[in-house]
Amino acid sequence: MIRFGIFLQIFIFLSTAGPVFAADAASSDVLIQQALDLRRDGKPEEALKLFQRAHSVSPSARTFGQMGLVETSLTRWIDADLHLSVALTSPDDPWVIKNRAFLEQALATTKLHIGDVVISGPAGVEVFVGGKSVGTLPAVPPVHLVEGAVSVSATAAGFKPFDQTIVIRAGARSSVEITLSPIATENVATTPAKTPAATPSLSAAAPAPVVAGGARSSWHTWAGASIAAAGAGLLTWGIVWIAIDNNDACGSTQGPACGTAYNTKTPGWLLAGVGTAALVGGAVVFFTGRDAAGSNLALGLGPSSFTLQGRF
Repeated sequence: MIRFGIFLQIFIFLSTAGPVFAADAASSDVLIQQALDLRRDGKPEEALKLFQRAHSVSPSARTFGQMGLVETSLTRWIDADLHLSVALTSPDDPWVIKNRAFLEQALATTKLHIGDVVISGPAGVEVFVGGKSVGTLPAVPPVHLVEGAVSVSATAAGFKPFDQTIVIRAGARSSVEITLSPIATENVATTPAKTPAATPSLSAAAPAPVVAGGARSSWHTWAGASIAAAGAGLLTWGIVWIAIDNNDACGSTQGPACGTAYNTKTPGWLLAGVGTAALVGGAVVFFTGRDAAGSNLALGLGPSSFTLQGRF
């Protein structure tokens, strides 16, 4: 009885499966016809959607070929290459026999826009082409790509990411060798060094010199002004001495000693000359001092020392 029941179920399945498959094929044929009408009306995008629906209902060499043909017209070269190639793997299919010339011509057109890239490198490295994962080495097959520039990247734990841009040429095969550099790790000793105890000393280390900026507004300003002021004082002094030369020492008051006269002409000229030179030199220092990069003044103070350093 059990065996009879099993045979009965198989008979019922076989008797009902035929009509279901036939219905699917009929539905696929209707969708294909509607898609062909859309192609003739200049609506390839809508036609492709109906070809894809027909393929999902009843896949066949015909649906592969129709998708490939419309994808060629839409310049979707990678999809067209795949679907046309699959259709031509069924050379005995009646539809393929009838349309072989069109299929081969369309496939040749797609090949004019597609190249291959072969990727090699260390095992376990995940590879990305154009930002999309294509597998993990060494199990990465040659990748078909549309002609043009594309990025090839790879990552692996403990290594710096790899990234390279290559140019795909139609009908040509390119190769990329993945090379990864390890991420450097530095082992820094964590044991602190022992610091000897400080011993009292009568002379402490002098602090770092205080650097006064070398801009014209610092030492050039006060140095130039000081030299110029001293020069002006000496010049004035010399002029006074020149003016009183040969005068007596009494002025309006007369007395026995009034016959003594000043003899200050020569020292006056010397003072006037030195004062003039100092005045000019101070002006030069004041107005023509170099910038901060050209001069520095350092002052160091300690418990028992005084240091003054300058670079002009």
